[in-house]
Amino acid sequence: MLPWPQSDIIDQPSFFRREPQVGVLLVQHEANSFAIRPTSVDDFVVHLGNDALDALGGANSEFTGAAEELQRLGARVVPLVLAHALPGGPMLGAAFDHLVDLVIGRLRRQPLDAVVLCLHGSLATDDGRSDADLVSAVRSAVGPSVPIAMTLDLHANVTAELVTEPCVVTGYRTNPHIDLADTGRRAVRLLAASVAGRLRPELAIATCPALFPDQSLRVPDGVLGEVLQEVLPTIDPSVIDLSVFPTQPWLDAPGVGFTTLAIAGDDAAAAARAAEAVTAAVWERRADFIVERLLPPRAALDLAVRSTTRPFVLTEAADAPTAGAAGDNPALLAALVDARLDLDAFITLVDPPAVERCIAAGVGATLPLTVGSVIDRRWAPATDLDGRVLSIGEGSYRLQGVGYHGMTASMGRFAVVQTGRTRVLLTETPAWSADPGSWRHAGLEPSTAAVLCVRSCSDYLANFPAAAATSVVIDAPGAASPNLSVLPFRRTGRPVHPVHPSATH
Repeated sequence: MLPWPQSDIIDQPSFFRREPQVGVLLVQHEANSFAIRPTSVDDFVVHLGNDALDALGGANSEFTGAAEELQRLGARVVPLVLAHALPGGPMLGAAFDHLVDLVIGRLRRQPLDAVVLCLHGSLATDDGRSDADLVSAVRSAVGPSVPIAMTLDLHANVTAELVTEPCVVTGYRTNPHIDLADTGRRAVRLLAASVAGRLRPELAIATCPALFPDQSLRVPDGVLGEVLQEVLPTIDPSVIDLSVFPTQPWLDAPGVGFTTLAIAGDDAAAAARAAEAVTAAVWERRADFIVERLLPPRAALDLAVRSTTRPFVLTEAADAPTAGAAGDNPALLAALVDARLDLDAFITLVDPPAVERCIAAGVGATLPLTVGSVIDRRWAPATDLDGRVLSIGEGSYRLQGVGYHGMTASMGRFAVVQTGRTRVLLTETPAWSADPGSWRHAGLEPSTAAVLCVRSCSDYLANFPAAAATSVVIDAPGAASPNLSVLPFRRTGRPVHPVHPSATH
């Protein structure tokens, strides 16, 4: 366990003096500047009022964690808006306006004593707006005196503009992310201590110009965990909360970099020292944040064949929909078809026309298919295969993995096609292939695969822990490539490591 700051101020029950009305809302989107498609309002799942709590149904979410902690501390929870979408290209300005209007409309329905605002932190629109603009709209709607607590994803792009309005801000402490609900609870405890007068929060941030591929950012393990293990015990006791934000590495926007945010009780200097200490230590070790076990598709398959680990996980991180990519790159599938493995392999691919053809042919039919690169044609050509349709289906389902357990997902209509001993899960929309629930929804048990191919940056590490030590990242181009230096960053505003060799801190 990492020695995160602890304080009796928030760790002991801090009950509100009366039953305040506290609004809870979640608006989350993570923008990938290199994704092929912009994000529209149709990409969002939206629930309003009590439907938001019902939709989550006890899921591992900061929205749920905040609501539960507010009830425990004696507040009246006012669920406002739940709006989230898979990562993708920058959001259309019209979609952002629509979401802001929803939020403002709900905030103005009744007076609120405080607000818990659950954001991702790396939202970006095609006209240059960000989460900071959403926070500003919330502040305008509730007025200058209503306290705002904010939760952020570990991959948030934390700028001074983003954290100006909230009185407390805290982020996930794990990657893969498994502490979403805990983050919501912690935000509420910080809020309660502030409202009760037990805490006079002083926030400070420190940023260095560095972006790191997600695969190098394991917490509490990995290089970042080592840095925190070394630095956290040295910070001043007045620091009661600290969060690290390595930033979404595929966000080409001003101010991107590794940021530490510290909260101290009535001690701005201590907060500033703590934030700078962590950020400086990360900068010193910037060369150590590398992607391990990065192999081209055929070499990765050869390693999988020789391994005794089952399932052996291969991850197409560069094409991960949970990082904003399209999920339709057939490079690894082509290698599987060519290799003719005498092993059971599972793989997903987004291809709506292929799904349509399989549904028209029916279960049991064998047909030739040309699949892949129907959405994003920049990275690999389509590939041909002959496959037998094993099953077709559709509908929503619940995620069963550790991090987002209980969240509702959908892959649209789907078809499972077998070619050789490889089963291809063709979907209309991206599947959360790092989550066991997605495979089971399609009638496939991931634990029975010898080779399990996922499109994920880190979630699979938590959901398939036995395979984590041997898993391989496929070295292939894509909108979420771990090789950041090959992507066309143009809007960072200053040189950023490792994209620009001249970057300095």
